[in-house]
Amino acid sequence: MYDQTLIRSIYAVIRNQSGRLLAVRKHASSFYIQPGVKPESGDAAPHRLAG
Repeated sequence: MYDQTLIRSIYAVIRNQSGRLLAVRKHASSFYIQPGVKPESGDAAPHRLAG
Protein backbone atom coordinates (compact mmCIF):
# COMPACT_ATOMS: atom_id res chain seq x y z
CA MET A 1 0.00 0.00 0.00
CA TYR A 2 1.00 3.62 -0.23
CA ASP A 3 0.61 6.61 2.06
CA GLN A 4 -2.52 8.59 1.14
CA THR A 5 -1.31 11.85 2.68
CA LEU A 6 -2.43 14.81 0.58
CA ILE A 7 0.31 17.31 -0.31
CA ARG A 8 -1.04 20.58 -1.67
CA SER A 9 1.14 22.40 -4.18
CA ILE A 10 0.80 25.45 -6.41
CA TYR A 11 2.50 25.45 -9.80
CA ALA A 12 2.85 28.01 -12.55
CA VAL A 13 3.16 27.70 -16.31
CA ILE A 14 5.25 30.66 -17.44
CA ARG A 15 5.90 31.35 -21.12
CA ASN A 16 7.88 34.11 -22.77
CA GLN A 17 6.88 35.88 -25.99
CA SER A 18 8.57 33.15 -28.06
CA GLY A 19 6.46 30.47 -26.36
CA ARG A 20 9.34 28.94 -24.40
CA LEU A 21 8.44 27.50 -20.97
CA LEU A 22 10.26 28.28 -17.74
CA ALA A 23 11.51 25.13 -16.02
CA VAL A 24 13.63 24.71 -12.89
CA ARG A 25 15.96 21.97 -11.70
CA LYS A 26 16.66 21.24 -8.06
CA HIS A 27 20.26 20.94 -6.95
CA ALA A 28 21.70 17.49 -7.69
CA SER A 29 18.68 16.47 -9.80
CA SER A 30 18.64 15.57 -13.47
CA PHE A 31 14.93 16.38 -13.87
CA TYR A 32 13.40 19.71 -14.85
CA ILE A 33 10.05 20.69 -13.33
CA GLN A 34 7.59 23.58 -13.34
CA PRO A 35 8.26 26.25 -10.69
CA GLY A 36 6.00 25.83 -7.68
CA VAL A 37 5.58 26.09 -3.93
CA LYS A 38 3.85 24.34 -1.05
CA PRO A 39 1.37 26.88 0.34
CA GLU A 40 1.24 27.79 4.00
CA SER A 41 -2.10 27.77 5.80
CA GLY A 42 -4.39 30.49 4.46
CA ASP A 43 -2.19 31.44 1.48
CA ALA A 44 -3.90 32.37 -1.75
CA ALA A 45 -2.37 30.78 -4.86
CA PRO A 46 -1.47 33.98 -6.79
CA HIS A 47 -0.05 35.61 -3.64
CA ARG A 48 2.15 32.61 -2.82
CA LEU A 49 3.58 32.38 -6.35
CA ALA A 50 4.40 36.08 -6.38
CA GLY A 51 6.32 36.20 -3.24
